[in-house]
Amino acid sequence: MKEFLDLGFHARVVAVRADLLGQEWLGRPVDQKFLRDIADLKKGITPCGEAGEFHTLVTDGPIFKKRLEITSAAPEKRGEHWFWDIKKIELVEKKSGSSL
Repeated sequence: MKEFLDLGFHARVVAVRADLLGQEWLGRPVDQKFLRDIADLKKGITPCGEAGEFHTLVTDGPIFKKRLEITSAAPEKRGEHWFWDIKKIELVEKKSGSSL
């Protein structure tokens, strides 16, 4: 995950297991603070969510010409998971020399 972030990729949390994480985690950017907060929970959640603890959507990175901007989303609980139900998303031009 550190390499992913160091390379300049950006992702947002779009789903979480309800028994481990609440809906407040939805939409959070995956960054160093996210990784620290996950570790601080002491629930054995892997940094990349390898056991299905959470799922992400990559919204930007150095290999992309445009970035995704989520402009409307709402939490929705389905079964044992919370989902960030994305209602509207836009493909946005990047600023020159930036991956943001």
